[in-house]
Amino acid sequence: MIQSRPAVLSDALAMELRQEDLEELRLYPNSDPERQLLQSIELSAEATTVLDKDGNVITVVGIAEDPSGERAYPWMLSSALIEKHAKDAVRAGLSLVAAWRLGYPDKLLCNYIGKTSLRNRAFIQRLGFRIVPAPSGDFDFFYLPHV
Repeated sequence: MIQSRPAVLSDALAMELRQEDLEELRLYPNSDPERQLLQSIELSAEATTVLDKDGNVITVVGIAEDPSGERAYPWMLSSALIEKHAKDAVRAGLSLVAAWRLGYPDKLLCNYIGKTSLRNRAFIQRLGFRIVPAPSGDFDFFYLPHV
């Protein structure tokens, strides 16, 4: 059983990022994964922490709006606990994406994902995002098609 609540900065400090997410964050120049998670929470229009029944952080997920007003950037960083709660995470993710569709109807929901983040890629595709492979570099573009 999982529960969710608005994210706070202490959630970032309490969560030990899973290896795949750490590796993806380290692809960014001058990477400090803990700082990146803190900034993600700070810059988000919405951020949610998902906890297990014991109060351990499973994942922190959010969406940040582009100042131009044309885009919004969904993101998610998880602990290793996400593997134990995969089915719940998909259900919660589908619900969250549905809410984003309603809350950001005129924005392109998009971001970048590491080429080697295989589980993360499979997860976002399950939620309805499409991935556009980049010809070079460490990241591909992903977006949520308008339905």
